[in-house]
Amino acid sequence: MKKNIFLVCIFFFVLCGPGTFSLADKVDNLINDLNSSSGSARWKAVMFLGQEKDRRAVEPLIKVIATDQNYGVRMEAIKSLGKIGDKRAVEILKPLLKSEDDSVSRAAAEALASIQSAAGDSD
Repeated sequence: MKKNIFLVCIFFFVLCGPGTFSLADKVDNLINDLNSSSGSARWKAVMFLGQEKDRRAVEPLIKVIATDQNYGVRMEAIKSLGKIGDKRAVEILKPLLKSEDDSVSRAAAEALASIQSAAGDSD
């Protein structure tokens, strides 16, 4: 999986060249990819949004958790919200702590801990 992600990054770098797109353009494109019919494309977009840590992705990622039918995409969105560390995600993450799925509750707990830690860092 890491090899595939690496190859995708190399492909975009070669195709676009350094500095072709601004970070804002990249994030906007990733947010648009959340509407793809491909679960794989949505998962990659969610993962990269978490890596970028751009707060503009918070609301779209919250929507993914609430509406996406793909379990893997939803799980990655939980993790990405934790990486971004924005308090707006707390409302959707807290109920997930009570999920019967241990993976979901654990991911939500980790994301909430990251958000709390980020909030402490900014004080």
